[in-house]
Amino acid sequence: MKTGARKGPGLLSRRTKGLTGTAHWDRSLLRGGIAATVIAKVCGLVLLFDWSGRALDPFDLTKSVYSRALEWVLVALLVAALVVFGPAIVPRTRLHFAIAALLIANVLSTITAPVPYVAAFGTDGRYLGLVFIVDMCVLYLAVATAFRASRDWAALFAAIAVVVAVSLGYAWVQFAGYDPLSWTGSLYTRPFSTIGNPNTYGHLLSVSLGPAALVAIGYAGPRRVLVRALAAALVLGVVGISAIVATRGTVLGLAAALVTVPLLVLRARGVTPETWDLEKMGLTVGRSERSPR
Repeated sequence: MKTGARKGPGLLSRRTKGLTGTAHWDRSLLRGGIAATVIAKVCGLVLLFDWSGRALDPFDLTKSVYSRALEWVLVALLVAALVVFGPAIVPRTRLHFAIAALLIANVLSTITAPVPYVAAFGTDGRYLGLVFIVDMCVLYLAVATAFRASRDWAALFAAIAVVVAVSLGYAWVQFAGYDPLSWTGSLYTRPFSTIGNPNTYGHLLSVSLGPAALVAIGYAGPRRVLVRALAAALVLGVVGISAIVATRGTVLGLAAALVTVPLLVLRARGVTPETWDLEKMGLTVGRSERSPR
């Protein structure tokens, strides 16, 4: 029996899906949820540990459980986003092939490993097996799909800057001998902060140094003076604690930052090898015209 009511095109019709996948994804609550979950995941991986001391492994086990829990949240959100908005939300880049190759290589190594269980889940106290690789691939896909605008990256940087600053403060508390928690080993020479291992903590500091230095030098957005000052203070804190932690990875991070940050600043300001050559040619022509004949 016909009622005369007009039937709508449906949520996943071709017309609606095309419009949704391009115009509505940036304003979608799903995209915002994925971005917020990514930020919470990264911050938790830096800060969380079992401060009560009840866990046999208060650092890696706590971080691994937290990371796996949010991995399933990200998977659910990504599946919902792909169903509603379509695969167009995933940007096209050759980097996907590199990530896929890394995942395939780890799957093959797990299948052929002498101890498949260890290859899949990692050793006790590390948990860096195939499950961890899959977790990081999910995180990569979440970042690739959800972080579209400058405000998304600004929120991620601000959150990471805050948690790194907190970890720097706790590292100083450990080094100064004021840590209220009791740990095995000496903290007065190489503090490990909220990470649990001085070498791994040094890696975190080296990774944080480059973006902080880039913002301190090249940020040109709102409240430029305040943001640059805070980023510069973070750079000084990272360098100071890195000198205390004293890892070779941190030295490599410092060297990489000294090389890449100036190049990125020049690139952001539109200076390329071509324009650099044109500027040098212009200076040469100007000097030749002013020179006496």
